[in-house]
Amino acid sequence: MAVPSSDGRLTLVREIEMKTGISYPTTVPAVWVAVYDPTSNSWPYQQIMSGDLTKAGGPYGYFINNPQQIGNNTLYLLSGCSGNCNPAGQKLWPVTVAGLGVDYPRGAVLTANTGTEPAPVSYVALGDSYSSGEGVLPFDPSTNVSGQDVCHRSDLAYARLVSRNPQVGAMLNSGTFAACSGATTDQIFNANTSNHEPSQVSRLSASTKVVTITIGGNDIGFSDYAKACILDVCSIGSSAYNTVLDKINNVLPTNLLATYHLILTNAPNAKIYVLGYPQVAPVKTVNDPSDPRCEYLYSGKNSTGLYDEPWANARGARDILTKLDAQISASVKQVQNLNADYLRLQYVEVNGDNSPFAGHTVCADPGDSYFNNIDQVANSPFYVFHPNSNGQAAYARLTASAMTR
Repeated sequence: MAVPSSDGRLTLVREIEMKTGISYPTTVPAVWVAVYDPTSNSWPYQQIMSGDLTKAGGPYGYFINNPQQIGNNTLYLLSGCSGNCNPAGQKLWPVTVAGLGVDYPRGAVLTANTGTEPAPVSYVALGDSYSSGEGVLPFDPSTNVSGQDVCHRSDLAYARLVSRNPQVGAMLNSGTFAACSGATTDQIFNANTSNHEPSQVSRLSASTKVVTITIGGNDIGFSDYAKACILDVCSIGSSAYNTVLDKINNVLPTNLLATYHLILTNAPNAKIYVLGYPQVAPVKTVNDPSDPRCEYLYSGKNSTGLYDEPWANARGARDILTKLDAQISASVKQVQNLNADYLRLQYVEVNGDNSPFAGHTVCADPGDSYFNNIDQVANSPFYVFHPNSNGQAAYARLTASAMTR
């Protein structure tokens, strides 16, 4: 973003990444402000607002949280804390530049509403653990019970990554990041008293312009199905498989239709992006050898349940994800067909041929996998099968692409 001064100078504001020097996180955001003088081709002022990169327990930084507010000779930047923030909060950074905004309120922010960097609009992130960033530390301490963020809202969740992308122009803050680990469609409608969370739909309003959501996985009991894949049998025709499939066919459609209607009604001016769930399990045939990286998916029974069949669990897991995403996509289309205005509701395919998730299943090597494997159980059993930081980044790329088409 660039703000002009009366003497021809430009004040430039940019979000950058600073290296932490540790393995995780490798970078944290920072805000760079500089004044450029075209007459002398010089930079008379440069400053970076960064956090503490050496803080015990992990580093933190700052990202731009609001458009610049220009006063006479002063640029005001509202920035949000990112990472190991304690206390969490925002910083108001005043930058004094002679001649800046002297014609206020007509002083312009030059690149804030161009095609490449649109003016930020209000963004609300709804949904479950795939949207909150379950399993990707650090979690946001600003909404918590007994000092813990019970919703596990990650600083590296795809919604926050999208919000930091200037090409998208969608502004997210702690008040509009409503996604919560464990959420079902019921939490979209109603408050979650155990988590001290209001209903997610309460975050929406007529001023909301962008909404993202992943929802439905918890409605069908996907976490119980995942446990069966690891500890027992989840192959096609198994008890775990049939239980989940019945919910996909007979419970989920009604819940999704009601949820989409609610969001459309409460965010009447927003585009709503419904994301599917990426394939966690690998593509395997009965002739493929066992793989120590995901041995649990090798076992299982065939569709008759009579004997073990190589990689039956993997095929069952992929089939369930395929049917889950198909039901979500079909529900979106059903709502779209009711009203031309409902075309604001869009389904985002995450398992297409060119998906960044392709080839990065839970069976891939640690550096190539986009999901937390069972080695994450020590941290929390809920982390397993959730996208890791690479997976959240892949979600962010798909979301940003959908928003900028």
